[in-house]
Amino acid sequence: MSKVPSKWIKQIYNKVDIVYFHINIDENISDIVKLCKKFNLIIGLVITTKDDLESIKKLIVKFNRILLLAIDTPGFSGQKFNNKAFEHIKEINKINKKTILCVDGGVNLSNIKQLNCEEVVTGSFILNSSKPKNDLIKLFNTEFF
Repeated sequence: MSKVPSKWIKQIYNKVDIVYFHINIDENISDIVKLCKKFNLIIGLVITTKDDLESIKKLIVKFNRILLLAIDTPGFSGQKFNNKAFEHIKEINKINKKTILCVDGGVNLSNIKQLNCEEVVTGSFILNSSKPKNDLIKLFNTEFF
């Protein structure tokens, strides 16, 4: 998370394939897109459950990748999944049927089956597990995949 992603993109472009950036940055989004394209990076847009999807609909359709933060406060690990994310997932999928949607934050065994998305991030669920290998296998064996 950075309000000035160009600084980081210039430092890591040769170490990554995909760059996600928030809609609420201090730089022009078009300039960031151009910079990412210059370095042949795949580009994704990060939104939160607090973002009004109707007001950013025109922006969402421009991106092939969306990362939805399903937690209340970005930047802090171990937060609970915000159920408002289910409605956002449904709306994002309506707005851009071609998007690859990734849900990050609070994803665990009890909610992963309900997520209508292509990718998930499950940081603290695995990292805080007493049996991380077992829980990772359980996640892979859900109907999500």
